[in-house]
Amino acid sequence: MKKRISILLAGAMVFCALPAGASETVPAAADTPCAAEAADGSGEGTQTAVRLSLKDAIVLMQTAGSRAETAEINKRADIALAEGYSETYRSIDEVLAGIDRISKMESAGYPSSVIESYTGYGSSVAASAAARNAGATGLNKKITAMRRDFAKNQIGNNYQAEMNQIEYETVQVYYSVLLAEDNLDIARDNVKAKQDILKDTENMKKMGMVANKEVLAAKAALAGAESEAQAAETALEKAGMGLNFLLGYPVLSEVDLTDQLTEIQAPSVTLEDAVAGALAGRNEIKGAVFAAEVYKMLLDNVKVRYPEGSATYLNQQVAYLSARKTAADAPKKIDIDIRYQYSALADKKEALRKAKATLDYAEEGYRLTKLSYSVGMSTLADVQDMQVTRYKAGLGASAAVMDYDLAVYAFKYASSIGTSRLPL
Repeated sequence: MKKRISILLAGAMVFCALPAGASETVPAAADTPCAAEAADGSGEGTQTAVRLSLKDAIVLMQTAGSRAETAEINKRADIALAEGYSETYRSIDEVLAGIDRISKMESAGYPSSVIESYTGYGSSVAASAAARNAGATGLNKKITAMRRDFAKNQIGNNYQAEMNQIEYETVQVYYSVLLAEDNLDIARDNVKAKQDILKDTENMKKMGMVANKEVLAAKAALAGAESEAQAAETALEKAGMGLNFLLGYPVLSEVDLTDQLTEIQAPSVTLEDAVAGALAGRNEIKGAVFAAEVYKMLLDNVKVRYPEGSATYLNQQVAYLSARKTAADAPKKIDIDIRYQYSALADKKEALRKAKATLDYAEEGYRLTKLSYSVGMSTLADVQDMQVTRYKAGLGASAAVMDYDLAVYAFKYASSIGTSRLPL
């Protein structure tokens, strides 16, 4: 079945430049709407529909457009933060080294005037006080080194998490269009079935087998089916515009989706491996553990400077205990989430199997009821009831496919890095 978002045509300048990595299903430059418009030099050529697979949609989203630009900016910001921590560390190290030099000069018997002329401070006490006021302390040096190392190690993970989020959003919107297309096809099939029922009913009335009220009932059912098909078409147009917006296309562009709404392969990973992957990879756990380590250092520093009954110590202790609890709870919560998603996947797969079986039963039931009606052994109401059952079963089967496939994607992200970036 040809997949197309048939919407009013508009200019599509964004189609002129497709990112590297897109497959051959994306048209070459000569086949894009821009090329068609420029063919006669007037800019008023006929727009050609762009063929777009899910894979190409993901590539577009991850390499071009607003979301990709934001991800790149965030990555550069993370790199800048890591470098900033490195520079701060070097500055603190230089200050502390200077204080050490002053102490050595004092030990060597240099007068304070000489020390001040050489270093700007008359004593190590004065230099240390100035350093503390500027935040150049041994504690801050350690914490800055930790933040520097954590930031450097987290740059790639943050970027990958953002790529995962972009991919999942693209999959969700792409699938929403596929579902809308299937729903429109099902609604049109429903109209065709209602037309066949009306035709059969009119023929049976001519033969005196049914009353006129049954013809009227068939016409009413057909009108209702036509309204549902119109609503399905409107829903498809809305879903198509949503996809165009997400991809950075003009919202009224015409796009042919080359993928179909079909069940994808289930993850091959075992539950325990999935849990292990999540516990090792999820950003949330890494961030919580790191925060607890920093708060522990801050508490240790306060402990040697303030009484344990002081407000300063108690506030810092509460902050550390809260961070420690978050770090302890994060793996447990993720463990629970992965196990739930794994079980939910099996449930959704079974629901999909039953939805497909229900559709098969409804198709056969409708066929048999129509045969019975044609020989006067069933009523029009029986036929219409079975057609409604078949119609709803079709919608249910399509929705079950989408529900299952999206759950597979979500599980894939959840059992690795995830979709959440960490502030550094």
